[in-house]
Amino acid sequence: MPQGTHKSRSVDILHEIVQYQQIIDSLRVEIHEYKKTLGSISPQITQYQQVIASVKSEIAQYQSKIADITSQNTQYQQIIDSLRVEIYEYQSKPDTVISEQAQHENMDLPGDEIEYNNDSPQTLSHEDTQDEQTLQSLSLHIAKLKRNLESII
Repeated sequence: MPQGTHKSRSVDILHEIVQYQQIIDSLRVEIHEYKKTLGSISPQITQYQQVIASVKSEIAQYQSKIADITSQNTQYQQIIDSLRVEIYEYQSKPDTVISEQAQHENMDLPGDEIEYNNDSPQTLSHEDTQDEQTLQSLSLHIAKLKRNLESII
């Protein structure tokens, strides 16, 4: 190889090395900038991760509250249904008592008339007093159940 060509080739290689060195330096500066940017946003990333964890915790708490409320609603609905059945039973009980009393009066009509005529109008038979007490007791109980039902609803 002639010396001029060799020198030219050496100059070309040196020029290439300088270009590569400039590229390497440029890349090092760019890497430094990325590291600096990453370092500056790292606390923000940590903060966002903490916020995400906090939000997840709140969501879990709300889901738990929803489950509790659903359970309570189910219990309240069962209580309401039970009270409705009880009220229905108490409402039908006076009808049954009145029906039984009417049947009883129809069977013993002549005897009752005699007893009634012999008694003063202010005195009631023992059965009538019991029936009256039962009706009063049922009325009070139904009123109490209605108040309880209204307080639940």
